[in-house]
Amino acid sequence: MKKKFTLSTLSMSLSFAVLPCSLAYAQNEECQQDRSLKQCKNTLDTIIVSANRSATDSAKFVGQASKFESDSLLSQSRLIDVLGESPNVDFGRDMSRQIGQNFKVRGFGYGDIDRVIIQQDDVPRDPTLYSNHISSFRSDSDILKNIETVKGASSILHGSGAIGGIISMTTKDASDYLRPGQQYGASIGGRLESNNMKSGMVQLYARPNAAPVDILFHAKRALHGNVKIADGGQDGITHNKNDEHINSYFAKFGWDMNTNHRLTLSAFNYTDKLNTGWQTLYHDYDEDNPVRGKLSQKDYVLTHQYNPSNPWINLTLRAFYSEAEYHRIAKSTTSLSDYTNSDKRYGFSAKNIAKFQTGHLDHELVLGADYKNKKMDATFITLAGKNDTGAFPNTSHDIGLYFQDNIQFNRLILTLGGRYDIFKRKVEKAGGQSYEEKRFSPRVALSYEVLDGINLLAGYSETFRAPTPDETSSQGLLNPHYYYLPNPDLKPETAKEYETGFSVSKNNLFNLGYAIYFKATYFNGKIKDMISLQARPELGEPPERMYPNYPAQYAQYLNVSNVKRTGVEAELKYAIGDLLLSSSYGHLKLKNTATGKRVSTFADRITAGIAYSYNPWDLTAGFKVKHWFKPKADTFDYYSRDKHYSYVNGTFTQVDFNGIWQPKSTGFGFIDQDLKVMFGVNNLLNKKYKPAGTLDTTATGGPGRNYYVQVEKRF
Repeated sequence: MKKKFTLSTLSMSLSFAVLPCSLAYAQNEECQQDRSLKQCKNTLDTIIVSANRSATDSAKFVGQASKFESDSLLSQSRLIDVLGESPNVDFGRDMSRQIGQNFKVRGFGYGDIDRVIIQQDDVPRDPTLYSNHISSFRSDSDILKNIETVKGASSILHGSGAIGGIISMTTKDASDYLRPGQQYGASIGGRLESNNMKSGMVQLYARPNAAPVDILFHAKRALHGNVKIADGGQDGITHNKNDEHINSYFAKFGWDMNTNHRLTLSAFNYTDKLNTGWQTLYHDYDEDNPVRGKLSQKDYVLTHQYNPSNPWINLTLRAFYSEAEYHRIAKSTTSLSDYTNSDKRYGFSAKNIAKFQTGHLDHELVLGADYKNKKMDATFITLAGKNDTGAFPNTSHDIGLYFQDNIQFNRLILTLGGRYDIFKRKVEKAGGQSYEEKRFSPRVALSYEVLDGINLLAGYSETFRAPTPDETSSQGLLNPHYYYLPNPDLKPETAKEYETGFSVSKNNLFNLGYAIYFKATYFNGKIKDMISLQARPELGEPPERMYPNYPAQYAQYLNVSNVKRTGVEAELKYAIGDLLLSSSYGHLKLKNTATGKRVSTFADRITAGIAYSYNPWDLTAGFKVKHWFKPKADTFDYYSRDKHYSYVNGTFTQVDFNGIWQPKSTGFGFIDQDLKVMFGVNNLLNKKYKPAGTLDTTATGGPGRNYYVQVEKRF
């Protein structure tokens, strides 16, 4: 009998077709065993892990979290362009390079040092390496099982830096490739884009019956060339120059030591060799004399899972070591700039999930601890020699203890949690400054199911960001404008946020197999003691200048302001037979509480999508539309040297078309077994998108119309 390709199958394999948040779809055990069951045809339940560090129904989570499954991550070349489909996750403001990606999560990201946590398999990433010349997740979409984003202060269980939220990437293992009963396998694949990108990859994987082990090896090479700008570009500039050669290798070994113990070891190696500009997000480059750079990331992760037949014990132990580096050289016959930023980290963590009862209360208690050590360095060499100013090398030591108890009584779930952090920052050179602080961040939340599938949500959370060594300890003439002064008395930034809302999650509506998921939340909070670099002209003139005729002044990082953050986020999915409709909306406002002025400018955005699965052809395709409303700003005028400029003050709309073909009934055995063809056109109408807060004259209008096809074949 021919297997029916239902929408629940579609949702697992093609969430990128239309879903603004590409949410995952969880099904109960009965549905997983038999998807032909009527009540399982359309299920839109979403299970997230990062938010509570345990499996949680998104409809009952007090806060906003999105999950992007494997195939959804391949609808775009850059991860941030996919994640940007989630409400209040912004992208743009860059030249569309892999190495330079501008992003913001609830108002913070690139340029806001350490206010968003980026991690892969719990290994933290610094997207800029403190250089501000790059911004890169340094990952490979083809090895990622999913990505979860948790926004705002509700991400407190992850520690310092979660003011904007977290972006948590999880890698695949052999089980994500092997068919049931298959012991050995291999796959090959390639991708081709009309906007100057191509890649090829190979994977080998095994889980032999003769041994309790599983192995995955992945290798990929991608080439990224000049990026064509939407709508013909601007002022004669039609392409953003780009030349990147990216190699990524990933290996994961798993060992089921017995029925209770599993050990996993993984290694990831990412290298981006490129010709570029000095600042990769905003600068063009001279193709005859480019900046030559190399960006690398190496991760090694060891995980031990102990899960006996005991509801009190579900223990995960993890250790990691990570290295990242960006080295670039710009030289001519008269000048040299040789700059290296490096980041080395190691850490350990332990987490246990216990399930138990006290009277009529059901508990899920998460207890955890983690330690992270980070060493950052920067070396700048010119014709005059080594420049040793700045807060480098520096080290950070972070210790965190956290708990969270989800207590359920009938339809009510009470969440009580918190995290206690001890952090130390130190500059490791003669006369270097040090900084120590402690912080407890609480969380309380209530979820009440007033009717079947209809939940009321309310919660309060706090999170924080510890000052960086650059902010506490920078000293000297670091640029032509400022002579930096250290400030070891800086306070941590803290975010206190209330979040309220409701959700509707119903499957098999009217016993017809229809399904709906809707969640809307309103958040209101304050970010206290924001840190910012401030000029200190009252202290007089610095002892030296970088350029004789360019006057510098003293500057210092200070706790200067409190910021009020309010906003709305909503997501909708509705499934009717083999048709899936979706939409999302995001609104965000950041204001300085003292002045009443906006800290940043944002534009409301709405998305809408439609996808249809045509079963006879095993084909699914759909459209999604993104529309940005006019920004809300205090002023749209900008003056520099008596010249008038205008900030973006208009609407923008982009349309994408995406599809997937997984043939099962063509009659050709080679094609009908484990072939996947993904295809589409991003920015179908070739329209620009200029983010709010950028000048109207900006040439960074985003990439133009881009046809793509990706083919994968497993054996």
